[in-house]
Order: sequence, then C-alpha cells, then structure tokens
Amino acid sequence: IRGSNPLGATKYLTKLDILYILILRGIYFFNMSLERRLFFGRTPAEKPNNPELPTATESNIESNTAHIFPGQGSQFVGMGEVLYNQSSAVRKIYDITDKESGIPISTISFKGPEEELNKTTVTQLAVLAHNEACRIFAKEQGQEGFQLKPKYLAGHSLGFYNALVAAEALTYPQAVKAVKSRGEAMTHAHASNPGRLIIIRELDRSDSRYSKLRSFMRSFGLPISAYNATDQIVIGMPDDPRIMEEFKGLCNSQRIKASPLKTAGMFHTKAMEPAVELFDPIISTLDMQDAKIPIIANRSGRPIQKREALLREANMQLTQPVRWSKGVSRMKRDGITQFVEIGNCRGILINMDTEVTKENVQQVKFSTERGGYSGILIWRRTPQLQT
Repeated sequence: IRGSNPLGATKYLTKLDILYILILRGIYFFNMSLERRLFFGRTPAEKPNNPELPTATESNIESNTAHIFPGQGSQFVGMGEVLYNQSSAVRKIYDITDKESGIPISTISFKGPEEELNKTTVTQLAVLAHNEACRIFAKEQGQEGFQLKPKYLAGHSLGFYNALVAAEALTYPQAVKAVKSRGEAMTHAHASNPGRLIIIRELDRSDSRYSKLRSFMRSFGLPISAYNATDQIVIGMPDDPRIMEEFKGLCNSQRIKASPLKTAGMFHTKAMEPAVELFDPIISTLDMQDAKIPIIANRSGRPIQKREALLREANMQLTQPVRWSKGVSRMKRDGITQFVEIGNCRGILINMDTEVTKENVQQVKFSTERGGYSGILIWRRTPQLQT
C-alpha cells in the first residue's frame, strides 16, 4: 500500500501503520456513537419514560389514564358527519360499518330521521361507529390523553365493544358483526317482554326516598338495570299502564327525579333472557383475542383481559345490571387520575361522578352537530386523601 506526502515523495505503509490507522478509526467511531447517544438520547428500545415528551409510538408505557366509551342513549342526528368529511380513516370506519351490517348507518347517523336512528338495531351500530371514529380522529390529531397507552379501558353497556376494539381483542369488522347481532337479539327480547328504561337521578342510597323507591320496585318486581353512580340508578319498567301511573305518583309525591331513556327495552335485566339464546351462537363464532389493555367488566366492575372472560362478559351482561360506579371506583383506587370519554362529548359518563366540577373538566369538540358534539371530554381528578 502506498501513500503520498506533501512533498510528492512516495511512502509505503507497513502492517504496523495499518494497525495504528484501524485503532484510530475505531476510537473515532466509538466517540461519535457516544456523543450521538448523549445528545439525542437513547435508542427507541432503550428510551426512558420521559413524561414531558411522550410520543404515540411509546405504546409500551403505561399511563394514569382510562379511556371510556358511552353506550346507547348517546346518539344524535348528525353524529360523525364532519369527521367523515375530514378524515379518510373515519370514512373507512363508516364504510366498514355500512358494508358489514348491510344497513346505511352513515346516512342515518348523518341525516336521520331520529326515529330511525333510535331503533335499537340502528342505534347500537351508530354509536359503535361514532365512538370509534372519535377515537381514531383523536389519535390522528395527537389529542391529550392519546400519547400514551391507557392503563384501563371501559365502556358502558354497548361501549364495551369499543373497548374491545381499542384493546385489540376484537377487530372492528368483528365488532360490527357482534353489535348487529346483539341489537337484533335485544329487539327480539323486547318484543317478548316489552318495556323501557327509567333513569333516577340525584337520589343517594342513604336518602329515605331511596328506601321507598326500592320498596315500590320490590312490590312490582321492577329490576335495576344499571348502578351508574352513588346517586343514580336505571330501572326497568314494563309496558303496564297501571304500574307506570303508580310510579309517576310515587315520583311526584317524593320529588324523585325520573325520566325515560332513549331506548326500547329493559336492557341488562332478566327481560333480555330471550336475547341470550339468540346471541350466544354468534358470540362463539367471534375471533376474540386476549385484550392488550385491561377492560373493566360491566357486571363486576373488575378488570378482565382473557379471551374466555371477555366472551362470557359479552353475553352475560345482557341480563345482568351494569355496575358502572363500581368500575369507576376500582379505576380510581388503581391510580387513574385522568378519564377520557370518547364519542358524544357532552360527558354522559363523566358527569355521573359527584367529584366532577367545571374546573377539572375539559371539553374538546371535533365538531358541533344539531343534537350533540363529536369529540372527547377529559376529566382530570385529584385523588382523595385517605383518612
């Protein structure tokens, strides 16, 4: 090997010279690598949890956030239309929903009429699509609460299926298949056992009026459909004019705040037993996987992840009450300090909690339609000190 010096003389390199050059080269690249690591930080696989600079790719990092999804009753005409026009990913969600269900869910969601949207077989698919559209859009926008993987997922009734999709336990097309069959099965059960749901607000269980209400319910065999909060429950009311009149009399005399929900059926009660028989064969065909993020079960208020538990929850929740308040309490105990409600951001779920104030809630509207808002509601809570 030859090289030239500045004077033009030729110099031959010895093996010792070559070894020396290789050593210097190695030292140079080692220093460059060290400086790069010090300046730019560790490689992605080694990168520490830096709360100041979270990225969407850090899906392995756990947060103090829970994502929650509302269910039937959160629907409104116009839901999702603006997002559909702005995002190709959202368009895909609605295209899949229309195709897999064989129902023009996008058209009914965007344009109505309201009577059609409020049919159980339509409502459940429309809410499923809207919740997922808002989740996808929030991730695209890099919204707060979406940079890190949530610690928990939860969905009220139908919202459980959005949690399954977010946890990658169920693909979205599979969720559409399940929810379509679920709505049809519940409609069939309603025809066999007609009734409705009544929500009772601002009535704490320590209140003497609550005891009178429960006594009335036992007298007529009225079931509880959901325990939403310490001062809010939902009850099943059969289509019996005599019972309804007596119930109205009780509410008027005791000043109990009661109002019907936008549903057709006594969901999450034994009146839905015919639905279980129809839905069970469909559930068994779903390609359910273990959830990658724990999901709070409606029936128990406890986190579940295993495939078998998820399948059992999907079917058995039809006839058993939603214990939403128990699930929220569990998430609080486990360190959740930020709840993100996804879908209709009026705060149907978050506003059930007595800890919520205007100061600790942030509404992020992606669009404002005629009957509601597409977006997210963020509730940042301060953990209560144990005494």
